[in-house]
Amino acid sequence: MVRNNFASVLEEQAELAPIAIQEGFNYHRAEPGYVMLTHWIPRDPCHLSAGPYILIGIGGFIINGLKEVLAVKEKYSCSYSGVWKRPTDYINKIILINLVSIASLSIQVVILKFAHLVSAIREVKEETGVSPM
Repeated sequence: MVRNNFASVLEEQAELAPIAIQEGFNYHRAEPGYVMLTHWIPRDPCHLSAGPYILIGIGGFIINGLKEVLAVKEKYSCSYSGVWKRPTDYINKIILINLVSIASLSIQVVILKFAHLVSAIREVKEETGVSPM
């Protein structure tokens, strides 16, 4: 069943975008040379992402003095339920992107390194209750 229609409107066809909007399409994203429009068909809420996004994954690796490694099992059903793994998650991309966008290049590197560390510590604490610091 088709749930969504995508329409790519090239820059030289820009006059077609308002017509598509009138017919129920919405703006999804813009790239140099085109805009992408979508039209969600079902009556249920649209499940498309708001547009292109970046996922930055983090993982904690904790080893104690006995050389035991901290591992967790995913508590929610997913493709790797029941598998032992490191505590993992994604960095809050909205906060990270806002911080990076206003910083100089050298400060951006520090922000990214700090964000990874803070996110990994937070994730280990959330998933296991263990405070790695």
